[in-house]
Amino acid sequence: MLNKLVALSTEPPKNPVRRVTIFYVLLFLSVGLLIGLWPPLLEYLRGNSAALTAGSFLEPATADTASGGEPYHMEIALIVSMVGTLLLMLPVSWGYMGASRVTGFDQAVVQTVVILPMAVAGIVVMVKTSSPWPSALPGSSIRNSLSDTANALYIFLAIGVGLAAGIGELGVAAVISIVLNYVILTLWKSDFGVCPTRWSEKRLVSPRRRRARKEKRGKAGEEEA
Repeated sequence: MLNKLVALSTEPPKNPVRRVTIFYVLLFLSVGLLIGLWPPLLEYLRGNSAALTAGSFLEPATADTASGGEPYHMEIALIVSMVGTLLLMLPVSWGYMGASRVTGFDQAVVQTVVILPMAVAGIVVMVKTSSPWPSALPGSSIRNSLSDTANALYIFLAIGVGLAAGIGELGVAAVISIVLNYVILTLWKSDFGVCPTRWSEKRLVSPRRRRARKEKRGKAGEEEA
């Protein structure tokens, strides 16, 4: 069972839209269940500073809470942010692999899309609890050679989700993940902006569909052999 789950989460999906939709629905149902079992989780998901800096992590912060606060609030916020980021970026990675299944995709980009936002979220959580911000957040630059402009888009998406999760706005991170993921998958499904090269059966055939047909014919030939 565990091996099947691992394979399901790592293999390129044949129907990325279906897998992504099912995962998002299950994710939000699970989060709602967890909030019902542990109400303070909602405050951590919102990045409520009052809940993160005061009171026990087992109870929401109140006006009567001592000012000293819970000593582990940053660690709890860090765990929530990083786990939330991982869960939000898994469907994005599936969308990338599914959309690039025929043309091929870069494994390094897939791993970066999952890991980079978690690192960004962790850094932002630490920095926002430090003082002052300027001295704690030195300038940095990331340079990498991306063979496809779409890869750069996924990297920017990953950074955006990581920043939103790091400041405690997991709701914003979820919106970024869902909206951009579905926009990208919709553009891929519809071949938006494709430059047609030939007519077939009185309709345009996109390069992506031609490659998919070629791949299907190749598999059929292998099975017959």
